Amino acid sequence: MRAEVILVAQVGACPDSFLHRASATARGLAAGAAVLVLSLVFRSLDHRVCAALPLSTQFLWHLLNGLMRGWMIEVWRRHVAIPPAGRQIVGRRTS
Repeated sequence: MRAEVILVAQVGACPDSFLHRASATARGLAAGAAVLVLSLVFRSLDHRVCAALPLSTQFLWHLLNGLMRGWMIEVWRRHVAIPPAGRQIVGRRTS
């Protein structure tokens, strides 16, 4: 309950920055999900094309899974990033 009140207070205090940050995170998560779907497509096709392609598609879905994991970590990092020391956050005063 307390976290919800704090969240509502933060959104009410600075809706533009919060909504911009959340929408950027949502877009990043959607991009990661799209890469995951593409990876799953290659994984599903792997057994069907194994006889025709000597390398099969296994390397593609492994590469895409690695890309998706790295991307999701970056999206999370950007979402929770703390500004470097000495850099002032807009709207806050430092003493």
